Amino acid sequence: MIGRGEAAAIVLTKKNNGILASNNFRDVSHYVNLYGLNHIATHDIMHKVVNDGVLTIAQADAIWIQMIAKKRKLPFSTFSDYLNSL
Repeated sequence: MIGRGEAAAIVLTKKNNGILASNNFRDVSHYVNLYGLNHIATHDIMHKVVNDGVLTIAQADAIWIQMIAKKRKLPFSTFSDYLNSL
């Protein structure tokens, strides 16, 4: 079962033909596939803003580390580590 927040986000995404922004792959992947939803996560957003020159890699690393300090679950300990995995 998914939480109310994820359910609401999925409904809004489907209804408005939008993009679901969620790091909770385990809970949303079934619905992303079932409804053919567009889906992005934190690493996708950070990658875009760095590529677009909005943030430097150092700034992205600092934001990423702050998110981890606030107990956000991210796949790597820094944004740089994510980039190195590509």
